[in-house]
Amino acid sequence: MPHLIIEISDQTLFSEPDNLLLALNKTLLLSQEFEAHDIKSRLYIADNSLVGIDKNSHAFISITLKIMPGRSPVIKQQLIDGLITTTNQLLDKSHPQTIEITVEVIELNRPEYRKFMVN
Repeated sequence: MPHLIIEISDQTLFSEPDNLLLALNKTLLLSQEFEAHDIKSRLYIADNSLVGIDKNSHAFISITLKIMPGRSPVIKQQLIDGLITTTNQLLDKSHPQTIEITVEVIELNRPEYRKFMVN
């Protein structure tokens, strides 16, 4: 834990998506809330997406951070702010669309979550 899931509406939002994943993982690591080997991140590019009714006017980046319960609202807000800041820094600023970045922190239900390691 945590799981970091990024969904983007357009593959041209980032010139190098792997750099975004690395930077976001480092952002989470800098929070000192997680160990590097526990951070699992992935990025998905939507095959089909639409914001509003004009496909050419807006794009989105939706970030979901799944964590175990127990962190304070202040820590959660710091994680959200860090993820937004890092994402914004790596955006291709020449992109013609208005880009909406959202971050949602989801606390997993500990009794209903299992982790199994295979060597």
